[in-house]
Amino acid sequence: MIRTRLGELDRAGLEWVNKAVQQYKGPNRSEPISAALPELLKLTPEQLNTLLGTSSAASGGGLSLKSVSTPLLDSRLALLTAFKVDLQARLLSVRAQINFLNEEVESSRENQRLTFDSGITGENHARAVGNLNNNYRQYAIRARVIVDQISQLKL
Repeated sequence: MIRTRLGELDRAGLEWVNKAVQQYKGPNRSEPISAALPELLKLTPEQLNTLLGTSSAASGGGLSLKSVSTPLLDSRLALLTAFKVDLQARLLSVRAQINFLNEEVESSRENQRLTFDSGITGENHARAVGNLNNNYRQYAIRARVIVDQISQLKL
């Protein structure tokens, strides 16, 4: 998880993840993750901080962020007019957030490429790493917004 990697995941964030995972009933549901999250929440604050700190320190390489597509929604945009305006707006908002998320993916790839560029100075390398971590952070924020928006849809 990106927040764990950045050392920013706390109990509240873990509770949010648990709620989202437990509510999800669609394809690719992970039963092992669904079972593990409540167990993590049983840990004391000290145990959880130790575990999350270890996860943060253990990661050293770059993350491979993935782009997301909405082929069904994209192919049916003209048919959205059959729905109430509020639902149209919420579906299009999800689509816009996914487009913003994909922009973070592209930006992160460029910043990750820069971290391997032997022609840049140490200062510029540090900036590229900082920008890359910011890409990860923004990706996590966007992903959370998307999950929240989708979970609020009442179809």
